[in-house]
Amino acid sequence: MVLLAEGKEQRVGGVTFRARHRLDLGRDRYTLYFDENVRLIALEAPPHARPPQRKELMVKYPSLRVFYVGHNADRVPVYEGLDAPLGEWGSLTAGVWLARGDAVENLGYIYTCSTRPVLRSEK
Repeated sequence: MVLLAEGKEQRVGGVTFRARHRLDLGRDRYTLYFDENVRLIALEAPPHARPPQRKELMVKYPSLRVFYVGHNADRVPVYEGLDAPLGEWGSLTAGVWLARGDAVENLGYIYTCSTRPVLRSEK
């Protein structure tokens, strides 16, 4: 599961993101996402042997809330996107497949502070 689809706008933690680049460092390592300014904006944790359940995250992060609900063709909810603000700098984000016993499919961090292009001095 991909936390932020490249080039697709997504809203998390009250901020709209558009990941321009994705760097997958391999098995058991975090996936890194970068914006148009080539600044790190998100980290996605590698899959867990036993993924946490939605209820476990709700206990650990009481501010966790649903920001997205995905439906199947019959308009039945099948997926939830959750986020919990962790401070001014970012949010925890998680994806849960409801049909799979509320197991967390992906878990990561989104930086909600804005970025700017790096200014390069001319020689």
